[in-house]
Amino acid sequence: MESTITIRSEIEDYIRRTGKGINGLSQSFGLNKGILSAIINRNPPKPISVRQLDIITAGMELPEGALYELYIDEIIVSNPLNWRRLKPFLQRCAELEKYNCIEEVLQGLVDDLSFIPGIFNTAELLYEQGLIQAALMLYECVAEGEKYQHSERLAICQYRIFKTKLGQDNTINLKIASQFEPFMNRLPEDEQLDALRDLGNVYTTLHAWKRVDEIANQLENLVSIIYKVECESNKYDESNRKTKYPLVVYYGQVYLMKVAVYDNAKDYEQAKEYNNRYANLSWFMGLGAEGKVCVNNFRMWSKANAYVFDLKTGKTDTLSEYVSYIEDKEYEILPGLEMIMKSANEYNLNVDHILLQFEDRISSYFQSDFVGEGYKQQFSMDRYTTFFYELAYYYFKNSRQEMAITYVLASLGFAVKINNKACIILCMKLFEELRDFASMEVLHKYKNTIKGVHEDAENDIFFVGS
Repeated sequence: MESTITIRSEIEDYIRRTGKGINGLSQSFGLNKGILSAIINRNPPKPISVRQLDIITAGMELPEGALYELYIDEIIVSNPLNWRRLKPFLQRCAELEKYNCIEEVLQGLVDDLSFIPGIFNTAELLYEQGLIQAALMLYECVAEGEKYQHSERLAICQYRIFKTKLGQDNTINLKIASQFEPFMNRLPEDEQLDALRDLGNVYTTLHAWKRVDEIANQLENLVSIIYKVECESNKYDESNRKTKYPLVVYYGQVYLMKVAVYDNAKDYEQAKEYNNRYANLSWFMGLGAEGKVCVNNFRMWSKANAYVFDLKTGKTDTLSEYVSYIEDKEYEILPGLEMIMKSANEYNLNVDHILLQFEDRISSYFQSDFVGEGYKQQFSMDRYTTFFYELAYYYFKNSRQEMAITYVLASLGFAVKINNKACIILCMKLFEELRDFASMEVLHKYKNTIKGVHEDAENDIFFVGS
């Protein structure tokens, strides 16, 4: 038997319990008496706005949104669909995290494509307000409704879905990036710049170097066209650009990606050549205050990478200079320590004094909460995973097994979180070398850490860069 409970029946029940008439309710609710009477008594009853519903809910001393499930019948079943009422309701549901209500409303609209523009615009508004989960639901509704279209709106929805769904798991991130890529070229030019940068960063965290190189070439082509056209037409104006960063950032990003590609291929001469290309971008036209800050950041990154390539090519006499360079630069310390440990392991260097210098910083990495989202979080966790592994291997080589066990377990924990199967295998192999030195407590911790790892990990390695 269908429920006969409605918003009006709830109000009528409240009247019976409190003994208040329309006048008393009007004063209690702070709502106009005529409007309240029309809502309760008129036939057909006056439709309720979400603002009026919130006032009534508060007047009845109910939790915010307590009557929203009943309101869905009010706006979808009992009355003609009206976007002027639907939009504020979706907004309030997003604010109160009433996601089940949003889902019900969208299911009621799924067959009416005339609502797609309104749903999309509301999704964009919620996205800008930081109400990401609600916005994602609306974007997915639009994407489903327009899946056979080739619209710019569909491409923007797919881009927002891509950015919103990025997380810690490498496998999921690869799938999300692959699903978005076919839509990338349909985005407006400014959105394409950000999308290419985002894709390049994601594929970098996945170590998919062939894709990084291809994305870098696409980004270089697009930036060059935009810059040339605007320079020739004298219409270069950063204030009107809708990108997240000034144009110079996307220009420099091309070379950062190229550096990563050639670095991974161990072609350090080519990597150094690209590294030099963003060392001084002050010639770039139209640099505002933000652009000049970005140019300075590129200059510092180039300098840091120059030290890195010295270490990678065996010029270890620059090590102390590199340590001095990173010690007062928070954002350089972790990647710097990672590089130092790799060099120490490759060239058999004793870096105990450096580890002692950064002892407090290294200890703090165990408590990191990985602030950020998407690939920013992924970059951080990837860094910790690699650094702790290199640190564990250093202690293993120097017969300090207890320290090696501590750090290999830390690396393994992060590797499992981000589903970096290649690193999981490295950590498991190293732990097996250390097993005889592990306590029962440590062995139990190790067993729990790898519980979610595929038994045949060696045959199931996640390696997209081949």
